[in-house]
Amino acid sequence: MTIYDNSVHFIHLLAKKRQQLYDMSSLREQFGALVREHRKRLGLTQPAVARFAQVTVSTLSLVENGKANCTFELAERIGAVVGVELVARIRTAAPPANAAPAPA
Repeated sequence: MTIYDNSVHFIHLLAKKRQQLYDMSSLREQFGALVREHRKRLGLTQPAVARFAQVTVSTLSLVENGKANCTFELAERIGAVVGVELVARIRTAAPPANAAPAPA
Protein backbone atom coordinates (compact mmCIF):
# COMPACT_ATOMS: atom_id res chain seq x y z
CA MET A 1 0.00 0.00 0.00
CA THR A 2 1.17 3.48 -0.78
CA ILE A 3 0.94 6.48 1.53
CA TYR A 4 -1.93 7.70 -0.63
CA ASP A 5 -3.81 4.39 -0.19
CA ASN A 6 -3.29 4.55 3.58
CA SER A 7 -4.55 8.14 3.67
CA VAL A 8 -7.65 7.30 1.67
CA HIS A 9 -8.33 4.28 3.90
CA PHE A 10 -7.90 6.40 7.04
CA ILE A 11 -10.26 9.09 5.73
CA HIS A 12 -12.83 6.40 4.90
CA LEU A 13 -12.57 5.00 8.44
CA LEU A 14 -13.04 8.48 9.92
CA ALA A 15 -16.13 9.08 7.79
CA LYS A 16 -17.57 5.71 8.83
CA LYS A 17 -16.93 6.47 12.53
CA ARG A 18 -18.56 9.89 12.16
CA GLN A 19 -21.65 8.25 10.63
CA GLN A 20 -21.80 5.74 13.50
CA LEU A 21 -21.64 8.59 16.02
CA TYR A 22 -24.40 10.43 14.12
CA ASP A 23 -26.56 7.30 14.15
CA MET A 24 -26.10 6.93 17.92
CA SER A 25 -26.95 10.60 18.38
CA SER A 26 -30.10 10.05 16.37
CA LEU A 27 -31.06 7.09 18.58
CA ARG A 28 -30.52 9.19 21.71
CA GLU A 29 -32.70 11.94 20.27
CA GLN A 30 -35.45 9.48 19.27
CA PHE A 31 -35.48 7.82 22.68
CA GLY A 32 -35.48 11.19 24.45
CA ALA A 33 -38.36 12.45 22.33
CA LEU A 34 -40.35 9.29 23.10
CA VAL A 35 -39.72 9.68 26.83
CA ARG A 36 -40.80 13.34 26.77
CA GLU A 37 -43.88 12.59 24.65
CA HIS A 38 -45.01 9.74 26.92
CA ARG A 39 -44.26 11.72 30.10
CA LYS A 40 -46.34 14.67 28.93
CA ARG A 41 -49.15 12.42 27.70
CA LEU A 42 -49.29 10.90 31.20
CA GLY A 43 -49.29 14.37 32.76
CA LEU A 44 -46.11 13.67 34.73
CA THR A 45 -43.46 16.23 35.61
CA GLN A 46 -39.74 15.64 35.19
CA PRO A 47 -39.24 15.58 38.98
CA ALA A 48 -41.92 12.90 39.36
CA VAL A 49 -40.47 10.66 36.64
CA ALA A 50 -36.94 11.22 37.95
CA ARG A 51 -38.00 10.21 41.44
CA PHE A 52 -39.66 6.98 40.27
CA ALA A 53 -36.77 6.14 37.92
CA GLN A 54 -34.24 6.93 40.66
CA VAL A 55 -32.32 9.50 38.59
CA THR A 56 -31.71 13.21 38.98
CA VAL A 57 -33.94 15.69 37.19
CA SER A 58 -30.83 16.90 35.39
CA THR A 59 -30.13 13.39 34.04
CA LEU A 60 -33.73 12.99 32.89
CA SER A 61 -33.56 16.34 31.14
CA LEU A 62 -30.37 15.31 29.35
CA VAL A 63 -32.03 12.05 28.26
CA GLU A 64 -35.13 13.87 26.98
CA ASN A 65 -32.93 16.28 25.02
CA GLY A 66 -30.90 13.47 23.45
CA LYS A 67 -27.72 14.63 25.19
CA ALA A 68 -27.15 11.73 27.60
CA ASN A 69 -25.32 8.52 26.80
CA CYS A 70 -27.49 6.40 29.04
CA THR A 71 -27.03 2.73 29.75
CA PHE A 72 -29.66 0.15 28.85
CA GLU A 73 -30.41 -0.14 32.56
CA LEU A 74 -31.10 3.59 32.85
CA ALA A 75 -33.14 3.61 29.64
CA GLU A 76 -35.20 0.66 30.92
CA ARG A 77 -35.84 2.37 34.30
CA ILE A 78 -36.95 5.62 32.70
CA GLY A 79 -38.92 3.78 30.02
CA ALA A 80 -40.72 1.69 32.64
CA VAL A 81 -41.99 4.82 34.37
CA VAL A 82 -43.37 6.45 31.21
CA GLY A 83 -44.35 3.31 29.28
CA VAL A 84 -41.61 3.14 26.63
CA GLU A 85 -40.51 -0.46 26.04
CA LEU A 86 -36.90 -0.28 24.96
CA VAL A 87 -36.55 -3.96 24.02
CA ALA A 88 -39.63 -3.86 21.81
CA ARG A 89 -38.25 -0.80 20.01
CA ILE A 90 -34.94 -2.54 19.36
CA ARG A 91 -36.57 -5.72 18.09
CA THR A 92 -38.69 -3.83 15.57
CA ALA A 93 -35.85 -1.65 14.30
CA ALA A 94 -34.69 -2.42 10.78
CA PRO A 95 -31.13 -3.74 10.44
CA PRO A 96 -28.61 -1.35 8.90
CA ALA A 97 -28.29 -1.50 5.12
CA ASN A 98 -24.71 -2.76 5.37
CA ALA A 99 -25.50 -5.54 7.87
CA ALA A 100 -24.19 -9.00 7.03
CA PRO A 101 -26.88 -11.47 5.94
CA ALA A 102 -28.00 -14.07 8.45
CA PRO A 103 -26.40 -17.50 8.01
CA ALA A 104 -28.58 -20.01 6.17
